[in-house]
Amino acid sequence: MTTFTLHLPRDARPGDATALDESELVKDAFSWGAFFFTFLWFFFHRLWLAGLGVLLLVSPSAASWPS
Repeated sequence: MTTFTLHLPRDARPGDATALDESELVKDAFSWGAFFFTFLWFFFHRLWLAGLGVLLLVSPSAASWPS
């Protein structure tokens, strides 16, 4: 079952019908790109510290991979 989240404008007030015209539905789904390319996904979405942390955690394990 597909789920969506409804994002209202910051200045929306309860009962304001014009706020629904400006609202956005965003699909809530799994991101395969983020799963396979974690630190690149973080950097692309400007999450610099998280991307750097993942890169630092993954690099030693990739370097110790048996060849």
